[in-house]
Amino acid sequence: MVVTSAALAQEGGNLSQRQQAASQERTELRQRLERLQKDIDGREQDRRAAAEQLRASEQTISTVSRRLHELREQQDAVRAELTRLESETGQLIQARQIAQQALAAQLRSQYASQMSPWVAALSGDDPQQIGRHLGYMEYLASARADNVAVLQSTLDRLQAVQVETTGKQQELVALEQETLQQQETLQTQRRERASVVARIEGQLQAQRAEAGRLGQDEARLGRVIRDLDTLLKEQAEAARRAEATRRAEAARRAAEEARRAETARRAAEAERQAETVRRAQAAQEQARAERERLAQEEARGQAAAQASSAERAEARRQAALAQAERERVEREQARQVAPARADDAAGRQAEVAAGQAEPEQPTAVPERSASSARFATLRGRLPWPVRGQVQGRFGMPRPDGGVWRGVLLRAAEGTPIAAVAAGTVVYANWLRGFGNLIIVDHGEQYLSVYAYNQSLLRQVGDQVRTGDRIAEAGATGGLADSGLYFEIRHQGNPVDPVPWLAR
Repeated sequence: MVVTSAALAQEGGNLSQRQQAASQERTELRQRLERLQKDIDGREQDRRAAAEQLRASEQTISTVSRRLHELREQQDAVRAELTRLESETGQLIQARQIAQQALAAQLRSQYASQMSPWVAALSGDDPQQIGRHLGYMEYLASARADNVAVLQSTLDRLQAVQVETTGKQQELVALEQETLQQQETLQTQRRERASVVARIEGQLQAQRAEAGRLGQDEARLGRVIRDLDTLLKEQAEAARRAEATRRAEAARRAAEEARRAETARRAAEAERQAETVRRAQAAQEQARAERERLAQEEARGQAAAQASSAERAEARRQAALAQAERERVEREQARQVAPARADDAAGRQAEVAAGQAEPEQPTAVPERSASSARFATLRGRLPWPVRGQVQGRFGMPRPDGGVWRGVLLRAAEGTPIAAVAAGTVVYANWLRGFGNLIIVDHGEQYLSVYAYNQSLLRQVGDQVRTGDRIAEAGATGGLADSGLYFEIRHQGNPVDPVPWLAR
């Protein structure tokens, strides 16, 4: 029992040490996260004033460009409606002319024939002839009324179409005026942006002079993704270790309780077995004494030939009783020893079960590849986000230091940018060094990145399909010439996008 208490004390000390280590590890993780956040904040302090001004200017340009895009679509719709109204107006004018001509023909015919109900009635002609004249005149009057109704309906619709046409023309004029205003605003913002870009370009000259150092703009996105990914993995690992420690401690306590119960049971069983052995030994000793006594009596009986047959019978009866007693004692001893052996076997099985209850060593979780396999099958078949001359290739040196992590494609300002695969927009905002940036998540840590856009046409949470228009090419983020910077990332790491794109 002394050894068991010492072992328990040692196990308790080990548990306390593990708990302290886990607590310290969690504290270090929190401190690392805080340091990471401070590091990110410190990096963003560089050229903040100019970057903020550039961000505001380029966001305004994006908004104005999007508004111009909407205005052009509205103008196209209004022009199409005007075309339809003009076509309908022509048809109505033609219908009006036809109705007027029909009515005029009826009036001329009636005037030429001098047909009048009063003239027909006072003509003195045959009554049947008068009836026929009156019927024909009634038919002409009904037809003339129908033509007048058609003409009036045509005139009413023509007037309504002319009013609607006037409204659409006024709407088109208003849209054109707003378009001109937006274009002037866009030009103003572009001039402001050019001024800011020129100022930032001067600052970038100093950065380019730093030999061997990766450009901050190039590395920022990768650092943030990698650092956050590392912290998330470490937090998950810490949680897993804490859970494993908790389970191990629970299993250890259960095993310790089982060992204590087994020790107490074995002590009681040993005491019971000792008592059984003592009783068996006493019974054996009594039987031995009885056998000796009977042997002595039998010897005395054989020596005394004159002993009576009744005494011999009694001696045989006593010997039989002694033999029966010996057999009973042996059966009782066997019956008491058997449960003890069964209890020992059960105790050993309990120890084995307690040993199996110890937590297994955690195994590495296999990477999920069901969703990523779908994107991986598109390798070599993705459409290009925009067609243009390749200005920078993956792994090649950049003019300002470092290497390209994607491809830079030359494209005219305003050129549509298309999603290379279906996915969800997870980022759509301005980021220093990348301008108007949009990122699409394709599942299982596959991302496509589109930077330097003039305007962003999608928002966070939007679902996009392959080929959907998501942005317009530009020169935001300090880029000198208009184009698109395109990346593909897997698990936070950039990969060469060219092998993924169709030839």
